[in-house]
Amino acid sequence: MFKCKSIQGIDGLLLVEDYQQTCQTGEHVTYTLLAIIFLCFYVIGIPLGMFFLLWHNKKHLHDASSPKHQLIQNALGGMYTQYEPKYWWFEIFLLINKTMMCGGLVMFQPGTSIQVLVGTLIMLCHLLVVLKMSPFESDGEDMSSFLSSLTLTLTTLGGFALMTDKPDPGESKTFDSEALAYVLVGISIACIVSQILITIFIDCGLWDCMTNKKSDGEGGTCTTTKVVPTSTKQQQINNNAKKVWSAATTEN
Repeated sequence: MFKCKSIQGIDGLLLVEDYQQTCQTGEHVTYTLLAIIFLCFYVIGIPLGMFFLLWHNKKHLHDASSPKHQLIQNALGGMYTQYEPKYWWFEIFLLINKTMMCGGLVMFQPGTSIQVLVGTLIMLCHLLVVLKMSPFESDGEDMSSFLSSLTLTLTTLGGFALMTDKPDPGESKTFDSEALAYVLVGISIACIVSQILITIFIDCGLWDCMTNKKSDGEGGTCTTTKVVPTSTKQQQINNNAKKVWSAATTEN
């Protein structure tokens, strides 16, 4: 609705998606108003609604003693439980980033270098935020998020380089362009492999298991069992039980 273009010899602006429609007149005005309404309702309204729900229930998100904690966690847990408490809002940041990458870039002329450059800048900002904050509870998810953002940043940067590398008329693509294309494919494959390795070694606990075996010696066994210290109250109960058993045994 908002992408209009002037064509030499034709008065007014024409809608890029349908050159039979003249912009800012007739039906286009009606549908532009509808587009603005639903733009506010979906693109702005959904992130704003998410932020309001999380902010309004902020004190119940991570406070297990709160009577509304379980209810809020069941209703909104998908939006904040994977992040550290101080980054309860990070899901909204990710949503805005995806909106700009998927919808915002459409506003630029498709296939142009400026479109790819803007995408590179968006992903670079996202990469720096993820690297600085490390918002996820799991170290594996922080690493996965960083590598994914780095891959997208390098891919868009490589795409920008390919688009600006225009060979002279009559020449085929340069060797550098072909090599860069292979490098971009390799970066994507490396990202997929790294995600699999992170899942196996970090998320599944294999790395901790291996380091525990090394610290315990070659003959150690891999186990995830943890020794939980007994509380003071429980120790008192056990001591009293031992005294009663000892007294009963002596009497018998």
